Amino acid sequence: MKYKITLVLLVFTCSSFSQGIFLTSKPCDFLRVEKRTGVACGYIVVPEDHNRSNGRKIKIAYAILKARDTNKQKIPIILINGGPGGQALINMERWIDNPLRNEQDLIIFDQRGIGFSSELPNPDIGIFKILAGDFNVREEYQRIRDTLALYKKKCSDQQIKLEYYITSQSAADVDMLMEKLGYHKYALYGESYGTRLARVVMDKYPQRISCVIADAPAILESDFLTLRIRNFNDGLEKVFTYCENDSNCKKIYPNLRSDYFTSVKELEKDPMQLTIGGSPFYVNPQDALFMLRYQLYSPNSKTDVPLFVRALKERDTAALNSSQQFLVGFVKSLNLSMFLSTERNEEYDMSKTPQDFNEIYASLPNLPTKLGFFNSLYEAASDWHTVSLTNKEKVVKACAIPTLIFVNKFDPVTPPKNGAFYKESLVNATLLVLDLQGHGVTGDCATQVMINFIRNPRKEINTDCLPLVK
Repeated sequence: MKYKITLVLLVFTCSSFSQGIFLTSKPCDFLRVEKRTGVACGYIVVPEDHNRSNGRKIKIAYAILKARDTNKQKIPIILINGGPGGQALINMERWIDNPLRNEQDLIIFDQRGIGFSSELPNPDIGIFKILAGDFNVREEYQRIRDTLALYKKKCSDQQIKLEYYITSQSAADVDMLMEKLGYHKYALYGESYGTRLARVVMDKYPQRISCVIADAPAILESDFLTLRIRNFNDGLEKVFTYCENDSNCKKIYPNLRSDYFTSVKELEKDPMQLTIGGSPFYVNPQDALFMLRYQLYSPNSKTDVPLFVRALKERDTAALNSSQQFLVGFVKSLNLSMFLSTERNEEYDMSKTPQDFNEIYASLPNLPTKLGFFNSLYEAASDWHTVSLTNKEKVVKACAIPTLIFVNKFDPVTPPKNGAFYKESLVNATLLVLDLQGHGVTGDCATQVMINFIRNPRKEINTDCLPLVK
């Protein structure tokens, strides 16, 4: 959703209004909110471990975008960002003029361990430099392993308990935040991993939730590597199949599938040098797949994937430089320590062996090499911490909270099957599968459907404007 930003915001500074909650110029000062009105920013103090209220404390940073029309003000919406590990407050501008804010307060917060919320030591730039180097998969892993070991020690030196930076603890943060802000009822809006966190909040604190929007639902899987490589393979297959059956795409890219394999293979003996973020970036086969995966995130993936493959084939460094500059911001916006803490707890299968993953890769026809970045994270996660969810803890209760689920047909990360699985335990859920590309819904139509749903979550939803898969 793209909206012109014209609203003027005012920040509240340096005064507390209830025990454990503080209004301050941070974390909003980077947006220069002192020149605007309608935003309150601050933080609350929560236990690092909600099961031990007298233990170490951390801060959860938030911003409240006040409803424009106070006469029609409805229940607030708390926005739960994706990841795990993704920052939210640095992207607050995207919500400033969003129509969801017309009648509802929007609450944006950085989840624990991320951004302004007691951020964990983050190896983001160090990892990016490793990806940029001219290394094979094994060399890349060794360097990532050593870097992560250094950051694990930094956490330990700061007396940070990594096993507490997980979804169940974040769910308690959400409810405590809304209670301390004085919101007795609220709606949840989760995006990607945020839908997984939202589902735990629904399970633990259902009495306070009016309704839920789940955009690109993420479900608990057995391990975070298998789900990513399988979904990436399937996402590529959808685009390849589309191009082979679309006359215009096939005319422009008659050999898209074979060009992809040939181009990636060429990089084994002759890596390409790009310039990303002002520094050299050597594209090896695993880097090409890393980059291509994020072309599938685009709402124009049926165009962007073929363009990327053609640029690889023609070794068009100018086109690749232009299309990949986002990687610097992407890496900086993700806290890898938080990612590992959460996934090690919830989606890590200790019984899996390297041979198991070799067999998985061999069974997937669209992956000529490994996803080096995620492979390295998975291997490093083995001793990041030692606390895992049990199978019993992974089971959620049946829930009657009205829920609206969106998922795109071409989503490479949370495909339509996720939506169906997410819906299974929800008695009053509506699943909308859209004939769209990319990860997450956008557009005025989807926003209006959300607004109508929040106004009356138990009323039948009019979806005539949406391109639903039949």
